[in-house]
Amino acid sequence: MRDILVGGVSLADFSADQLEYRYILADDVTACPMVDAVGEPGQTITITMPKQLGVAYIEVQPEVGGKNIYTIRFTHQQSAITQLSDLTIDGVTIDGFDPAIANYQVNLPVGTKAVPAISYTTADDKQTVQVLQQGVNAPAYVYVMAEDGTVGTYTITFNVPLSNEARLSAIKLDGVGIQGFDPDTYSYAVTLEEGATQLPVLTYEKGYAAQQVSVIMPALQGKAVLVVTSEDKTQTQTYEVAFDFAVQTDATLKNILVDGVTVDGFAPDNVDYELTYQKGTALPVITYEKQHATQQVVVNNQGTLGCDITVTAQDGSQNT
Repeated sequence: MRDILVGGVSLADFSADQLEYRYILADDVTACPMVDAVGEPGQTITITMPKQLGVAYIEVQPEVGGKNIYTIRFTHQQSAITQLSDLTIDGVTIDGFDPAIANYQVNLPVGTKAVPAISYTTADDKQTVQVLQQGVNAPAYVYVMAEDGTVGTYTITFNVPLSNEARLSAIKLDGVGIQGFDPDTYSYAVTLEEGATQLPVLTYEKGYAAQQVSVIMPALQGKAVLVVTSEDKTQTQTYEVAFDFAVQTDATLKNILVDGVTVDGFAPDNVDYELTYQKGTALPVITYEKQHATQQVVVNNQGTLGCDITVTAQDGSQNT
């Protein structure tokens, strides 16, 4: 085929090898202009027009060989606008918004878990908009499709800074808060009951959920060390809990025995005793029972001159 004419005018981009065309009509035109075709000798041309807007078909049948079908799609000019007139975060226009600017950074408070709602105002009522949100510290995308299929994209990145909090909110022993705890106090002393063979269970409460806490416990007496690292790993704090038994000050005995029998009139606070025995008999055996395992006891048996028992408490206090 030699030519295609629309409204009596040749198609500007016509080529015999191109079968598909798009023809833009003015907005106030509601019917297609007439289509004519100029064929080669011997060709049979059949033109089918749409009733209003749509596609015109031009069938070209040569004397020999297969036919070709040319199409002309008549449409009005479609909008190519992919910019929005407004973009809001929780109902407030995003800081620095400009329809022509595609990328935005939004800073949220430390600890934010849910991103705010994104909404928008279209610049063209024929636009189609889709919002894709992916959470904090990840980009959200606002896809704007123009009437003609052109797509523009706005990118909003919600930034939540990592916490630099490295303090605990509590340290507990057997589920009870340690006495005098304060997040800014890093050293504590705990007195164990006499005879204790194991430590109370030490637990803690984080000052911020994303902190990392390592705990080193002593076997019994000694220091428990809790090292707290902030979420952003820029801050560390070390808490120490020292476990020890109370220093005993008691220098009294629990019992004094003479040949295995408690001496007459024994009382822990009584330090003088008188013992009568028959002349010529063997001296009795003096023994004792400690009040506390940490006491040191020295027995100085002087025979007929008497027996001194010196008791030294853990703190150095003495009774004889």
